[in-house]
Amino acid sequence: MTEDLKKWGMNAVMLHNVNEPILHSRIVEILCHLEDIGLETAISSNGQSVKGFIKKLSESKRLPKKLTFRYSIDGGIPEVYEEMRRGGGFQNLLEGLRLMGDF
Repeated sequence: MTEDLKKWGMNAVMLHNVNEPILHSRIVEILCHLEDIGLETAISSNGQSVKGFIKKLSESKRLPKKLTFRYSIDGGIPEVYEEMRRGGGFQNLLEGLRLMGDF
């Protein structure tokens, strides 16, 4: 099915939704497959699971050559962020931003 995307004239794919794409157990494999068929890839993340994503990247035998990583940040201060992102931690978000920058 993904190969059909190129046939339909698609050049890029943004993985996002209400769910968190970086939690998928095979996300690195999926990103590499999309790249292999000629699609640019981007991920939109709420930033709460970046540590696990970086671990997946670090353990992978192959990495995507190019990946756009977009953060969906619900609020710019801890009180607003944590009210909007129930169960999410503002400090966890900041740590994820720092780790992704270091990766």
